[in-house]
Amino acid sequence: MLTVGWREVVGLPGLGIDSIAAKIDTGASSSSIDVSRIEEYQSRGERMVRFRVHLSRTETIEASAPIADVRTVRNPGRGGREEDRYVIRTDLALGGERWSIDVTLARRTRMQYRMLLGREAISHRAVVDPSASYLLGGS
Repeated sequence: MLTVGWREVVGLPGLGIDSIAAKIDTGASSSSIDVSRIEEYQSRGERMVRFRVHLSRTETIEASAPIADVRTVRNPGRGGREEDRYVIRTDLALGGERWSIDVTLARRTRMQYRMLLGREAISHRAVVDPSASYLLGGS
């Protein structure tokens, strides 16, 4: 089992992302990533979504993925309002390991970290040392 700090650099290889800073948040059940320009479309009969991923304040990439679900999520940053978010399934690369996780697509521009890694993504795979940062490299 991995031991991770409260923030780590992770990869999302299925989206073409080698590294993105993520806050590990055991208080959040789901994971989310900062995106904009979300557009749903069909490809070979499958519901897809394309979007722009914000890796930093100045760096973005274009990505697309099949839609795994649409979930209603309570957003504490918006006064606890509920909002519907697309969910995609993609691989997470962390500490030399790789596994599939669900990620909601959200605007996180006001947040310090472009990705939030919730407890569902790390359950049975990692434990969090809340006193440490970047235990697996990066910064």
